[in-house]
Amino acid sequence: MFLKTKCGKLIEVNKLFWAHVERHPGINVSLLTKAMSRVEFKGREYSEYMHFDRIIGMQGLIYNPTPVKLDEVIWFGVRKNRLAPTPVAKNSYGIETQYLYFSIRQVGSCYCLINAYPADSPDSVKCGQEPISKSLAKGQYNAKTSSGVLKKRQDDALNRWRHFSIAEHTTDFEFPIFQSNWNIVIERYSGVYDS
Repeated sequence: MFLKTKCGKLIEVNKLFWAHVERHPGINVSLLTKAMSRVEFKGREYSEYMHFDRIIGMQGLIYNPTPVKLDEVIWFGVRKNRLAPTPVAKNSYGIETQYLYFSIRQVGSCYCLINAYPADSPDSVKCGQEPISKSLAKGQYNAKTSSGVLKKRQDDALNRWRHFSIAEHTTDFEFPIFQSNWNIVIERYSGVYDS
C-alpha cells in the first residue's frame, strides 16, 4: 500500500509497519492518509509531530516530575518485540492526545513509513533512548569506556527514564507485568537489545 504526500512522494506502508503499530489503537489508513497529504519534505528521512483538531488516540508514555529512586520497587513489563523490561504505569489507559508522531525513511529507491503513534506535544519532555539498550551498555561493560562518554550517556538515559513509564493498557506485553527496581533491571538486562 502506498500513500501520497503533498510534495508528490509515494510512501510505502508495509506489513512490517502495521506489525509495529498494531498496539496503537487509532492509527489507521484514514489518519495516515490525512497526515501524509499534509507532508512536504526533502532528503532521505523525515519525522514530525503533527497536530490534529481532534483526539486521535491515547499516548502511552507517562511523565512523572518526581523521579523514582533506583532502589524503589515499581512495576515493569516486557513489551512485545523487546527483550528487556520498561517501567509500567499500572492500571493506566494513557492520556488523550491530538498529536501524531511519525517517521519516514528512504530505503533503496522507496520511501517507507517507519513508525507512527499517538504522541505528547512536541514541546513536552522526551524520554530518549532506554538505558538498557546495547549501544549504551557498552559503556558499562567495556573497560576502556566505562568512565567515558558511553557510561555517561547510559547514566543520563537512566536519569531521564526514572521520570517515565508506559501506560499498562496502551501496550502489549510478552509476559505479565512484575515488580522490581532500576538497580536490578540495569544489572540483569543492560545491553539485551537496541532501542
